[in-house]
Parts: sequence; structure tokens; C-alpha cells
Amino acid sequence: MAVLWEEAWKASALLRVAEVLLFLFLLPYRLFRLLNPAKNPSPELVASKGRPQCFMDPESLAHASRVLGSDAAALNELVEGLLDRQLRQGRQLAVVVSAYYKGVEIVHVGGGLHRTHAGADRMEVWKPVTPRTRFLVNSITKAVCAVAAMALVDCGVLGYDEPVASYWPEFANGDPGKAKLT
Repeated sequence: MAVLWEEAWKASALLRVAEVLLFLFLLPYRLFRLLNPAKNPSPELVASKGRPQCFMDPESLAHASRVLGSDAAALNELVEGLLDRQLRQGRQLAVVVSAYYKGVEIVHVGGGLHRTHAGADRMEVWKPVTPRTRFLVNSITKAVCAVAAMALVDCGVLGYDEPVASYWPEFANGDPGKAKLT
């Protein structure tokens, strides 16, 4: 029981660290948005013009169903419904969800409107999300990578004091200074 408690404590501590990191990385963005409020479209417009849809072709859905052992199309419809509720409630502006099982994409659904700039005067335009829509994620990936690295250290796969080049040889690229970075 003590071992189970210790593992639960480690996991909860890791989650708390992840929450703090996420908060710290999002704080500048939130302050920017507070000082420069965006003119976002209404949830009704987002839900009507950017209805969620499955981006997988029938062949990919059939293959995903075989790998999954159940109906991948039904799973994608379930995710579409979830995204539709999120968009209608104004909780999301634009979102794409992809999930993989055993290396095979089993869900690929997206919806909403994303902001882009068009024309010579660079006017702000809201367009529906497509499979080719690119989202700016900026520094938020640092928090995700930090949590993943901590989890790998807990599992014994990574070491804090090991040089990065021992896991990723191309990182050093012949530079002796980089070869020692941990």
C-alpha cells in the first residue's frame, strides 16, 4: 500500500508541476489578450460556418476500423458531436483532434474558424478549419516537453545529468560544447 501511495504522490506532484508550468507559459499570452482583446466571432457564427467534420477518407476509416476492432466512423462521429458542443458553447474557436492506435490514425476531426490575414491590406479573415490549417502553438510545447521529459526520467529512460547528445547524437553535430549539454 505504501508503494502505491508513493507512486500516486509522484504522479500528483508531476501533474501539479505541469499545471504550474502551463500557467506560467500561458500567463504572457493571457496578459496580452487582456490588454489587446481579440474581436472573436460569435459562437453561433463559429458553429454554423465551421461545423466539425471528419477529415478521414473512407479507405482510411475502413483501415482504422480493422486495426481498432470497432467502427472508427462512429468514433469520429462521437468526437464531431463533442467538438460541435464545444463550438456552440463558445469554449473553442478552432480545434483539430487526431488520435492514433498502434500507429494508425483512428480519429481526425476538426471544426471551427481560424484567423488569417488576406489581401493587400492584410485584413483579418476568419476561415473554416481544414486538414491543412496550421495553428501557432509557440512556447506552449515547452511545458508539454518538460512534463514528458520528467515522466521519462521517472521511468528511468532519461537522466537529468546525461548529455542530450547521448540520446540524440545529431544534436552535438561535431560541436564539443554541445556534446556536453545536459
